[in-house]
Amino acid sequence: MSNWVTTTVRELVENQIIERPMDGNHGSIHPKSSDYVEDGIPFIMASDISNGKIDFTNCAKITKEQALKLRKGFSKSGDVLLTHKGTLGLTAIVPNLKTDFIILTPQVTYYRVIDRTKLNNRYLYYYFQTPYFQQSLKNWAGSGSTRAYIGITDQLNLSITLPPINVQEKISEILGSLDDKIELNRRMNETLEQMAMALYKHWFVDFGPFQDGEFEESELGPFPKGWTIKKLSTLVETQYGYTESASTEKVGPHFLRGTDINKTTHIDWTTVPYCKISQEDYEKYKLLPGDIVVIRMADPGKPAIVEQDVDAVFASYLVRLKIKKGSGLLPYYLFYFLLSDRYQNYIGGASNGTTRKSANAKVLTDIDIIIPDVDTIRLFEEKVGQLRRQITLNIQEINTLSELRDYLLPRLLSGEIEVREAEEQVEEVLANA
Repeated sequence: MSNWVTTTVRELVENQIIERPMDGNHGSIHPKSSDYVEDGIPFIMASDISNGKIDFTNCAKITKEQALKLRKGFSKSGDVLLTHKGTLGLTAIVPNLKTDFIILTPQVTYYRVIDRTKLNNRYLYYYFQTPYFQQSLKNWAGSGSTRAYIGITDQLNLSITLPPINVQEKISEILGSLDDKIELNRRMNETLEQMAMALYKHWFVDFGPFQDGEFEESELGPFPKGWTIKKLSTLVETQYGYTESASTEKVGPHFLRGTDINKTTHIDWTTVPYCKISQEDYEKYKLLPGDIVVIRMADPGKPAIVEQDVDAVFASYLVRLKIKKGSGLLPYYLFYFLLSDRYQNYIGGASNGTTRKSANAKVLTDIDIIIPDVDTIRLFEEKVGQLRRQITLNIQEINTLSELRDYLLPRLLSGEIEVREAEEQVEEVLANA
């Protein structure tokens, strides 16, 4: 480590290794929500950065004409982003873009490497994630502010430790191989989920495999003869969840909340917090495999399915739907019905509330559902179950890879662990992945 140096952001700028960091436009020139358009230049906020990625799908967008009127915040491919206001320390690398640039809000700073012989941008991205840099960021941001914030001037004082460029590149390659495999698994899960949803639509919306059979007329339109239509409320028992505060400490069972399921179709139990609960309430609210919970507040109608035998209860913003025996329903069929456009459109129109929508258990289940014949629904359950099991295995692998990356990252970037030792650990894990 004798040839590792500790420098500051200011010195990197003065030595023309990076450009001066820059954030988005403040004041009256800052784009407003009324300026947002369906398709345009991505307008990136801190909330659009998660797990080292930028959410280009759900982020706000502005017209290129308006973007070009702005003074700063023009970020491009290869820039390292760092959130510095409100939510501190989230980071991402801007990928290859479909647009010439993206625009940042005042919550996000970009760091642009201009001398790649001295600094690897992916190394900088990983350095920003180290506990010591994150703590330094918080220390600077906490000086007399009621809301966490560190401006560009103070960011210039932040310290960065740099090994020789070949070591930077090797470290980036080691950690990057883990991140690349994690991202591959995430994309694979998206594909598997799309396959499951496509199968539901093909069978139970378009009735593709059944077109040669007889159909019956109904208020929902024609459907295969021999199937039935029933009110969902007659097929499930509903139960509101447990009222308690979540804890990151393992003080009891997992405590599943709306925020744990509102952006995913698969529960990652490693990210779900815990709660204190009496044995009596635990028995009442314990989640079992096959249970389906639905969000009733803020994002009503969003479902999740319990697929593992896990020590968990569910929160009061969720409603459990437990399928009645003899109803003809099976869990995956019900789950994908709840994800379907027909159900989501129904909830969108039926839920109330101006600033925060909500729906009670009666509203959540007051809809007709088509029940296929026994053989068809069982075959669907089997096919989707195979896809969902692969998703679960991929999630478990993601967690293993993430744990190794989080272990190696601070040790590699502080020189505590040798590059070769880290390489061997990564090679072993990836060989078994």
